[in-house]
Formats: sequence, C-alpha cells, structure tokens
Amino acid sequence: MVKIMNSVQKFLIIGSLLIGIIFMSGCVQEKEQTSSADSANKDKTSSSLESRINELEKKVDELDKTNSYNGIMKQSPENLIPLPPFKIIIHFKKGWTYYFRENNELEITKDDPIPSRATYTIDNKNNTIKISPPKANSGIKFNDFDPYWIRLFEEYASVTYENGWMDWVARYDIQK
Repeated sequence: MVKIMNSVQKFLIIGSLLIGIIFMSGCVQEKEQTSSADSANKDKTSSSLESRINELEKKVDELDKTNSYNGIMKQSPENLIPLPPFKIIIHFKKGWTYYFRENNELEITKDDPIPSRATYTIDNKNNTIKISPPKANSGIKFNDFDPYWIRLFEEYASVTYENGWMDWVARYDIQK
C-alpha cells in the first residue's frame, strides 16, 4: 500500500506540476502578448509624436519663408551706419546716391549731374539718419524739402517723414 501511495503521490505531484506548467505557459504567453502590445502602443505613440514635431518644424520653416518673402524688415542689432565719408546707393528710381561727408554735409544725386545738398545727423541706436535741408542763409543751392529719415535695416532702407508717412522702401548698398 505504501507503494501505491507513493505512486499516487508521484502521479499527483507530476500531474500538478504539468497543470502548473500548462497554466504558467498560458500566463507567460498572455504576458508576452500584453508586453508586445504595450511596446507596439509605445512605438505608435512615439512615431505619432515624431511626425507631429516634423509637421510643426515644417510649418515654422514655411512661416519663416513667408515672412522673408513678404519683406518684413528686421531691426539689426548691429550698427549698420559706417563712419563718414560713405555712400548709400538706393536701388530704386534709377538709383539715388547719398554721399555723406565728414562735416555733416550731404550730397544727393539721381539722374541730375548737379547734386542736391543737405545736412544730416546719425542716430546709431536705431540705424537712422535724419536728413535736413540746409539753413536758408547757408548760401547752398538746394531744392526745398521737408526733413526726413533714412532708416537702414538688414536688407532694406526706408524713408519716413516727420508725420510718420513712409515714402519708399528699397534695397541698398553702402560704399566707403
């Protein structure tokens, strides 16, 4: 009888081991499926975030191109105005040339062989040059005009009058 008990016990132990192994293998397989599903979800989430970031970067690039295309003038942190004497050549209306002399005298030429004369004051904080007609008693021949400001930006120069009216914006070059 002891032999039968031992064999029944062995049978029960082996059977319970087999049932345990079968049960465990099912749980393990289920865990593997769950972890692979979690991994797949994480991959989808990260790829979704990555694609959104790429879309945002493209939109930012498009906005930069649009701003550049629209000619939005950017204030330069650098001083764009050199020490006199220098020339600013405006690429507009057959190329005006402003020749800034050391003694605050200015010659403005267009198509005319005789330049118009004026005086100027430089404001380096905002890259602006105030151009004024000479005083009436200076004896300099001059075409009358109101004072105005030439403001230099990275790529463009603009002219603004005292009332804030902007007359033109054009590309320019500076020559020493």
